[in-house]
Amino acid sequence: MFENLPEFRKKYCLVLGGGGTKGCYEIGVWKALRELHVPIEAVVGTSIGALNGVWVAQNDFEKAEEVWDNLTLDKILHIPSDFKSPDLGNSPVINTFSVLGKVLFETGKLDNKPLRNLVEAQINPEKLAKSKMDLGIVSFNTSRLGPTEVFANEHTTEELADYLMASATFPGFKGTRIKGESFLDGGLYDNLPFETARKRGYRRLILVDVSGIGHYRGVNPQGTETIYIKNSLEFGHVLDFRPEFIQRFKLLGYLDTMKIFGRLTGNSYFLRRDPGFFSHWNKILAKPEFLEEVKYLLPQNHPQGNPLDILRATLPQESRLHKNPAHIFLECAALALNVDRFQVYHPRQLTEKTVIKYWDHMERIQTLDLTPYKNFTTGLLEEWRQPLLSRSVKEKSPLELDLILSRLEFPRYHPKIYGAVTRHFPFLLPAKIFFHMVAWSQKHRLLLPMKSRRFTLADLEDLA
Repeated sequence: MFENLPEFRKKYCLVLGGGGTKGCYEIGVWKALRELHVPIEAVVGTSIGALNGVWVAQNDFEKAEEVWDNLTLDKILHIPSDFKSPDLGNSPVINTFSVLGKVLFETGKLDNKPLRNLVEAQINPEKLAKSKMDLGIVSFNTSRLGPTEVFANEHTTEELADYLMASATFPGFKGTRIKGESFLDGGLYDNLPFETARKRGYRRLILVDVSGIGHYRGVNPQGTETIYIKNSLEFGHVLDFRPEFIQRFKLLGYLDTMKIFGRLTGNSYFLRRDPGFFSHWNKILAKPEFLEEVKYLLPQNHPQGNPLDILRATLPQESRLHKNPAHIFLECAALALNVDRFQVYHPRQLTEKTVIKYWDHMERIQTLDLTPYKNFTTGLLEEWRQPLLSRSVKEKSPLELDLILSRLEFPRYHPKIYGAVTRHFPFLLPAKIFFHMVAWSQKHRLLLPMKSRRFTLADLEDLA
């Protein structure tokens, strides 16, 4: 995807956090680091991070992908055949926890022998020796009530498997004993073992946090060169074995890393760099004439000042100081239409996809039969004080909801409810301003192909 990237000269210690199946994210991060030619001299991990660390230390990327792409619950835990999922609400995650809870209640433990077999099969002493990469493993010693931090070059292959299992012995799993002492998951001590790597002497570190369950002892980067990578989207769970989850969370690790290293840009989306694309739109945002056109959308108590500052104030709080406000307006519009976030877009591609999706909504909703939405209206009237919107709009994008509410004349007859619902989505108002900006652009400088018809301001009337 990214050709001719320069090679990094500095070597880093990769610190991999724990998080069960969310550890697939670390494989995506590793893929990006390989493409970026970032040299890794050491890896320190907790729990699944330690298991992933074995592949990193052995430079065994293809094997790691193969295991993750085919990972199932029965490759981690032995589930007796008479324990079957009750199929609760068609939720694989709920079903998994239900089965594990039943096994744990009736047997007192979860047999992780399959995980032991998997770990032993992945350790390759020859590759470890050849790579000469330092591999650190963190576990929690329950006999001493403290951490155990070991490194692969100090132990035999069998001992290494023992400590890997100790690091990944999640509470409820069959316990791990080494030399008469008991161990549990390293996340009980430190789910992101920054200090372990630092004590080892590493000062250039890449931390990978997958938002796993565990204790985080904090990171004090003083005196180090630390790069922190954390999942930008939260979904799934530590025991989510769905193939679609593993693929998407792994892809997120790749995309987040490319963004952290500056190969991609964007706040909520992953965009290729093209600073000049937004320059014309930023000039529009600074025009008094454009502000006058969109003033009907602004709250009555909007701040005063120059047009750009007034429009910046409509953006989500965390994005108001962004150096490229037009970029944020575009992302707000894409979010308001639930445009797929798991792709790399050129800004023009994201713009076209967003505008076309908006056109489709406008054409469909303008002719929509509102009769079936009587229950929809009742639902909103019932829940408007805390508009979680779960019952009413489960499958609808925020902008689609706004268009329907407008046709139902909520702004006129139920302004408090309409206001509460729209405030639930801080990107909705900027999205409306964005479509005005597109219309303005098309009048003064054609930026998008119009296909069968022109995009006009009349198309925006239902957004009022």
